[in-house]
Amino acid sequence: MRMDITQKISVRMAFTAIVAVIAASMAMEFGSYTSSEAQQISPEEKAKMCSPDNPSLNFVNSTESEICGIPASTPT
Repeated sequence: MRMDITQKISVRMAFTAIVAVIAASMAMEFGSYTSSEAQQISPEEKAKMCSPDNPSLNFVNSTESEICGIPASTPT
């Protein structure tokens, strides 16, 4: 059987789409590992960030809440 040009193009497009999806999935998976590793802080940084004397803790976001173990602020 001989494939016509439109069938060849369709097969190539399908293959390209599958490869693109796999590549995007791998890239997003890699990004999730590197971003989670980047969020580790040293004990000294944690102590400074979570200090009650830290004026930036007037408003506590969700990240600071998780790291410091204090409730997050609600917007007013």
